[in-house]
Amino acid sequence: TVVTDLGGAHPTWFNPGVDKCFVPSDALYQKARDRKITPEQIIQYGLPIRKGFWSDPSTASSPSSTTTTTAAAASSNNNPGFFERLFGGGGGGAKQTPQKSSSSPTVAKVNAKDALRAELGLKPSIPTVLVVGGGDGMGGIIEQAKSLGSKLNADGTSGESSEEEEALYQMVVICGKNEKAQSTLSSQEWGSGVSVEIKGFVNNMDEYMRASDAIVTKAGPGTIAEASI
Repeated sequence: TVVTDLGGAHPTWFNPGVDKCFVPSDALYQKARDRKITPEQIIQYGLPIRKGFWSDPSTASSPSSTTTTTAAAASSNNNPGFFERLFGGGGGGAKQTPQKSSSSPTVAKVNAKDALRAELGLKPSIPTVLVVGGGDGMGGIIEQAKSLGSKLNADGTSGESSEEEEALYQMVVICGKNEKAQSTLSSQEWGSGVSVEIKGFVNNMDEYMRASDAIVTKAGPGTIAEASI
């Protein structure tokens, strides 16, 4: 048996008669033990994910790596915007400049992300959020994208000159096979504060995830595992 949930699973997943029971987390290991499955039968091995989502050791960085904002608007704004609150103080339209040397893993990761964005036709060096509705584009993706786009545009144009044309934020919406959502969102007027890319079904979701700073989705365990890498 291969259990594909991360935190909870129905008791019928755990049958003491199996040869092996694969579980992805400590919580599921304990649930298996509670259902009388022996340690010898349990293999705790995480969730299987596609190779494109595997970590790249050359761009790995410590969670403690720090960045500083360079935009004057960020330093003078006492009321954090939507994206800034979303990232706990790391947004506000400010481009991020690592404090470490150009040879540090943090800088390498930033440079790799900007290069990937360029390959995908996205703008580099601005906060980027990815909106995903699964392969079928379900979960109210139209309303979610419109609401988020409106917030980002409002933050991106707050306190700026009306002549300002360069977006401070970027949003990518992947609609999957939902052609109605793709058509509706493609015709939407988003404003100058946010740059928006609307996509249909894609085969390189791993690249879009790596190119983004945040993901908005009603995620299943597979997506959670992929996004956590």
